[in-house]
Amino acid sequence: MQIGADSKIYAIRYNSKRLSCISQPNDSGYNCQFIDTAVLLVKGFGFISLPHTIYAPSLTLKVKQNSCNNFTFSFTSLLEGATYKQWAFGDNSFSNDSIATHSYTLTADSVLLTFSIVPIGSIDTLKMSRWVMLQKRPLASFVYQTNGCRGDAVNFNGSSTPIGTAPINNFQWQLGNGSFINQQQTFNYQYADTGNYVVKFWVTDMLGCTSDTATQTIAVNKKVVGGFTLPSNLCNNFPLLLTNTSSQYNTSINSLKYFFSNGDSLVNNNPNPPPYFFTVAGSYNIKQIVTSNDGCKDSIIKNMVIWDTPLVDAGTDKAIQLGNQVVLNASVTGSGYSFLWQPATALNDTSLLQPTASPTKEITYLLTVTDSHGCQASDSVNVQILKTLTVPNAFSPNGDGINDTWDIPNLSAYNNVRVWVYNRAGQLVFSSYGYSTPWNGKRNGKSLSVGTYYYIIQSLGEIKPYTGSVTILK
Repeated sequence: MQIGADSKIYAIRYNSKRLSCISQPNDSGYNCQFIDTAVLLVKGFGFISLPHTIYAPSLTLKVKQNSCNNFTFSFTSLLEGATYKQWAFGDNSFSNDSIATHSYTLTADSVLLTFSIVPIGSIDTLKMSRWVMLQKRPLASFVYQTNGCRGDAVNFNGSSTPIGTAPINNFQWQLGNGSFINQQQTFNYQYADTGNYVVKFWVTDMLGCTSDTATQTIAVNKKVVGGFTLPSNLCNNFPLLLTNTSSQYNTSINSLKYFFSNGDSLVNNNPNPPPYFFTVAGSYNIKQIVTSNDGCKDSIIKNMVIWDTPLVDAGTDKAIQLGNQVVLNASVTGSGYSFLWQPATALNDTSLLQPTASPTKEITYLLTVTDSHGCQASDSVNVQILKTLTVPNAFSPNGDGINDTWDIPNLSAYNNVRVWVYNRAGQLVFSSYGYSTPWNGKRNGKSLSVGTYYYIIQSLGEIKPYTGSVTILK
């Protein structure tokens, strides 16, 4: 045994061709790396023939770390060739390749690598060993917070601890629904539906060492689903009835709110809110917010177009004499409407805006106007049948209590009647709007003289006025 010029210890057995080597001698005796056959000598020597200076052996091992506990092993040698090679990786795994790549799954701090080779022309095996230091895998875990409601955020918070020397540089999440989150330790996530989701979290350090996977099951088992129905068409100033169709799962709804894009709102915990009236036509968004007693929420927005209600006027009331007819002069703003008069009695066409009526008794007609969106408005008009007037042609306002006033039978039944009386000179001596008080033959409180006077009686409706003369007697 002798120390060589390269500070390694060499030893040879008597009558042996194998020169052994301790390549890293030290006081502790740890990792000395003993090579049983460092040099194969052509001729055997005894210990008395060992030269005083021995140079580097002909076999060197090389170790390259590719990633976490993945190595490539190779060797260099002055030998011209070999009939046998073997790598013993120290974990009961072997390879006969000249350059071998191996991944360790051990949890040990290190393993002893041994390389064996039989040179060409020799039956002896050269062996060299060295320790391979293994990288420790990092640790990973996570916690989460959730109220169990579908659509509400689940907060995930991952933690990791590097065990080896390499820092952690990659974070991976598998959320149990086909989704993945990368490079985030803390985040919020919303599950689109209820279910039990198996969530996995792992980390990787800069050497590629991956932690064991931390796994937990997240229960998202409660939900509310907003929903309401709207009428297909609605006109301004008509009641909007919202029908709630929201639903719940594993919870109970305790709040329903409706918000309108005009700034109004309805808050009602009953299934259906009270009617709402839009006063102005236009397009409006209606948003429903549903909340459960567990805090689960959902919302839905629908659009509603409000149309203008037609403005209709059936015209002024009419009065005609029996056997006559009158045009109902109704009017409506805009165009494109359909019309319906009810009842159809004595009308020439119920679908005209201005039909002709010839009733035989007093009647009220209702006109309904409908636009292309189904908006409707109605108004009514009355047609009165007037009895024939018999106008007296004389009266005697002398205070005897007999025919002291000009009484005209049936005139009180006429609507908005006007009466005018003139003298022979064409001067107005009497006028009345309505005829609740018959004329007493006076003008401005003074009795008129005996004589003939001329009258005009005009009533509401397109009828010919009554005209004639009346004589004042004494």
